[in-house]
Amino acid sequence: MNRRIFLKGGLGLALLGVLSPGIALGRYPTKAFENKNVVGALTDLHGSSSFSPSADIVIKAPRIAKNNKVVPIQVISNIPNTESISLIVESNAKPFMASFNMYGAEAFISTRIKMQKAGELLVVVKADGKLFAAKQEIRVSTDNICRA
Repeated sequence: MNRRIFLKGGLGLALLGVLSPGIALGRYPTKAFENKNVVGALTDLHGSSSFSPSADIVIKAPRIAKNNKVVPIQVISNIPNTESISLIVESNAKPFMASFNMYGAEAFISTRIKMQKAGELLVVVKADGKLFAAKQEIRVSTDNICRA
């Protein structure tokens, strides 16, 4: 057996054992997703639930969602040094929807969320270790019921 191949294989297995997917790919915020209240979800995700309102967060979402299963959301953060953008729907049974980490990128996200009923969308932006937030009320249309 070739000594170099053996050493490369052993080193690769050692690195694979040391680097778990959680470390290599980031951690999954399980507690935040499972939490049933907004304060708990924010605390599990960011370590704090206190935030300052900010007009520098632009939310583009429909005032009335035609389909509660696919509600398009766009968020632009004009706050310098934005680290992450998190979406929370206060009226859902499990309010935490998503969190997007920004690494030197433009602070813009576009996604779709599911809403159980009408309520407020809370967008929390983390910048320079501080939390900022903006809210928008989204009503859900009941016209998407199948009448076949």
